[in-house]
Amino acid sequence: MYYHPRAEQVLSVKLAKMYVNRVYYEKKRDLENKVQAQKLEKTKPNLKISKETLEEQRRQLIEQVKADVFTKTMVLSPEQIQEARILRQTDPYTYTSQYLAKLFHVSPEQIVLVTKEPEEKVKQDLRELHERNKNRPRHGSKKYEL
Repeated sequence: MYYHPRAEQVLSVKLAKMYVNRVYYEKKRDLENKVQAQKLEKTKPNLKISKETLEEQRRQLIEQVKADVFTKTMVLSPEQIQEARILRQTDPYTYTSQYLAKLFHVSPEQIVLVTKEPEEKVKQDLRELHERNKNRPRHGSKKYEL
């Protein structure tokens, strides 16, 4: 004859199953982590660098910096100033102050000082712009003529 199990018996069986499942999945996770760690160890490159190679790289970098400092001139010749002005006037978007500074081995601030337009020309351009827009209707007026 079949007897229906009591609630305590059912609960103990469920707890036992949960315990077995938890232990199983913990061991499975640990095994997967070990396999992943082994794969990483196999693919890990050997990054050991000797002290001599580091010193050599340091010496080369110092020499390069010294060469850059000594090759850069701090003053532009009149020919270079004229050339920078011409390049800047032909295409200011291509020949930016950064580009010209690298080209002539000077700071960008010097290029800005050298290539800026004289104040008289700026004033003349403003006068011409004012004359062109003199008869243009103001914003908000109802009278527009095309």
